[in-house]
Amino acid sequence: MTGRAKTVGQVVAIGAVALLLGLLVWQVAFGNSGGAAKALAKGEHPQAPAFTLSRLESNEGKVSLEDLKGKPVVVNFWASWCIPCKGEAPALQKTYEQYKSQGLVVLGIDAQDFRLDAKQFAKRYGLTYPIAYDGKGSTLGKWGVTGFPETFFVDRSGRLVGERIQGGIDVERNREAYAEGVKRFRGGTPGVPAAYAAAPAYEALDAIGMDRVRERSVSMTQPLLEAALDPSLARGARHSRNGNANDLVGWQGVGVCAHCCCG
Repeated sequence: MTGRAKTVGQVVAIGAVALLLGLLVWQVAFGNSGGAAKALAKGEHPQAPAFTLSRLESNEGKVSLEDLKGKPVVVNFWASWCIPCKGEAPALQKTYEQYKSQGLVVLGIDAQDFRLDAKQFAKRYGLTYPIAYDGKGSTLGKWGVTGFPETFFVDRSGRLVGERIQGGIDVERNREAYAEGVKRFRGGTPGVPAAYAAAPAYEALDAIGMDRVRERSVSMTQPLLEAALDPSLARGARHSRNGNANDLVGWQGVGVCAHCCCG
């Protein structure tokens, strides 16, 4: 083969790879505009689409959403080639470690990816929560996934609740929505405002540098301590913590530009 012919062959090969990658990105970004996510966006709580997939670490083991019914589940769609997925991985692992004893399950779904690459990703970031492998992306259309990463919350009855989080849970626009989603699963404690029940959810994000949240949590606690010492301060403390609650756990501000290009 002449040098010229070899060069032409390399160019054609590179072009073919680029085309396939472009088609893959297009399919993920624009091919799943409906699904359960569309109903969730309308304020409905649809049944989470069922699936049975092989475990990432073994072709023999299976992961079924039906088997997890009765437990709250954080479902995270990702791929090893997704840059924002790398940023959020420590926070997902932290959530799993902190709440697994309470029954919370973090379930990763690796889609449109090579199994070996995904295994290396999981090992690199020390992921110990269950991960299902969906190499062909068969689950994406049913769920309405439009890019990676995306995170959903499934309650104990198997229905989608809260918000779909598009993009990494560690980026500023998504942090509060993620903490709120985890808090919904934990439930409130009688006599304790929702913001306080949500505090451990913020601690789960310490791995990505949420020191500012812990500082706010301290400022929220102080009025309560003062009110306990002096009943006349109770009313003021209630107003103070309500203000902070609105500041900390609002549902607004979740961006829609999510995925590997925007991060």
